[in-house]
Amino acid sequence: MHPTQRPLVPSHTKPTPTAAFEHEFQLDSDGNFWLFWNASGTNITFETHVRTRGYVGFGLSPNGKMFPSDVVVGWDCHTTGHFTPEVDTSQDWHLINGFENDFGTVLTFSRKLDTCDDNDTIISDDTVKAIYSYNPDDPDSVQGMQWHGVKRRGAQSLMLLSSTKSYINIPVNNIHIDLVSPHFSLPSVDTRYQCTIHKIPTLTKKHHMIRYEPVIQKENFDYVHHIVVTTCPEVTEADVGTSFECYSRSTPRRFHKCSEVVVGWAVGGVAFNMPEHVGFAFGEADSPKYVRLEIHYNNPTMKSDIVDSSGIRLILTPDTRQFDAAGMSTGINFDPNHFIPPYQRAFLSTGYCSPECTEKGLPDTGIKIFGLLQHAHLLGAGIKTRHIRNGTELPPIAEDDHYDFNYQDIRVLKEEREVKRVC
Repeated sequence: MHPTQRPLVPSHTKPTPTAAFEHEFQLDSDGNFWLFWNASGTNITFETHVRTRGYVGFGLSPNGKMFPSDVVVGWDCHTTGHFTPEVDTSQDWHLINGFENDFGTVLTFSRKLDTCDDNDTIISDDTVKAIYSYNPDDPDSVQGMQWHGVKRRGAQSLMLLSSTKSYINIPVNNIHIDLVSPHFSLPSVDTRYQCTIHKIPTLTKKHHMIRYEPVIQKENFDYVHHIVVTTCPEVTEADVGTSFECYSRSTPRRFHKCSEVVVGWAVGGVAFNMPEHVGFAFGEADSPKYVRLEIHYNNPTMKSDIVDSSGIRLILTPDTRQFDAAGMSTGINFDPNHFIPPYQRAFLSTGYCSPECTEKGLPDTGIKIFGLLQHAHLLGAGIKTRHIRNGTELPPIAEDDHYDFNYQDIRVLKEEREVKRVC
């Protein structure tokens, strides 16, 4: 360290961006590389805060690897192999600001979503791979850059144009409810769906849930694949605290009737904020009194010493909003008889929500969709949620040709989509 440089702040400290950014993501597990961004109709602005006073690298990759990628390292570059990036002849990244502070190095820069440069990644609604690197030393030129090393680099899938806003104003009169599976000892099996029954605390008036966030033990982060909270219309006070294997044949039938989705979270996801005019209702006569917490544990090495107390935190406020939210799920249920034929380069699985289904399940006024979680497992490569009305296919509600099993987050629609009761 240069003798005139101040020491960096501890790594657990979250940096403060230089302006109001709608989105943020901690790209590495140690909190050394933070990304903030805003997107408009044609451009995107990034700000990186990195715990280093050397060089910083950031880029977009079609495959999560360091090449071929569109990168910025103080210069606009692109990579062609495992060697120093080449300076791009078309300089499409534009530096706005750059300085060092107590956290490290801050860079603010922007580019067009589509630069019309073959070396640049087009930023669309698809999941995109953000790659990053940093080094404690400054280079004197692109050619003089030292290798960042194995531990100072990585890749993270992101939805740059469809992510929920990171910042919202949470009222001071909010309450939070933690739904966790206390001290569950995971058996030595490769996959386990574990459920617990919870009671929602008694509320004296209507509240809206405006945010939920995962509460996951850091040491067990690799084992928690997804979390779902559903309402339970037939359980009683005596069932509260019951812990059971969710889909076992011995599970009481009333637990299987816990079906209406309140929360859906999956691996790679972050906190979700409801739109400003929407909240999930609690505290009314017909509001959920009991819920089922389902946690899917993924344990491919079948470790036997995992004890977990993960779950979901609900943020509620008595300052209710204009519309009540609800959840629904469509698609293909998990089924061991769902086979993919061998030697297939691609295979399409399709699930339907038929007109008979919407007529029975939706209100007379229909619904408006503001966001959705597209979910699949390891073999999933792309997902499209299609919308057909009166035999005519409308634009897809959501489409992702670069689905990533390790990054499943709520996709927020740019405009709400109306789905009618009778198609």
